[in-house]
Amino acid sequence: MSAPIPYAFIVSALRKVWMNSPTRKQVKARRKVVGMDAYLCEQCKRPAKKVEVDHVVPVGSPNGPDGWDGFMRRLFCSADGLRVLCLKCHAAKSRVDAATRKAVA
Repeated sequence: MSAPIPYAFIVSALRKVWMNSPTRKQVKARRKVVGMDAYLCEQCKRPAKKVEVDHVVPVGSPNGPDGWDGFMRRLFCSADGLRVLCLKCHAAKSRVDAATRKAVA
């Protein structure tokens, strides 16, 4: 019997690759407010020194209906599918996304 595939390890490794992707870095750099050491949160419109690059369409899991292909497409989307959110707005969005996934499952 073969060992189970370590899906969590693979998902974690792919997310680490995304964290260093040129598209993510370009979005973050492009959204920096000129003349300030801050970014403008695209949701609450307030300046923030610490931000997260957020996927407009939640990435979710490879266990969804469109499998690994859909997961990879959402994770490595174009710059148009990303936005910069302050930590508070990103945490709130993440909670809503998680609750939505849980309700659907």
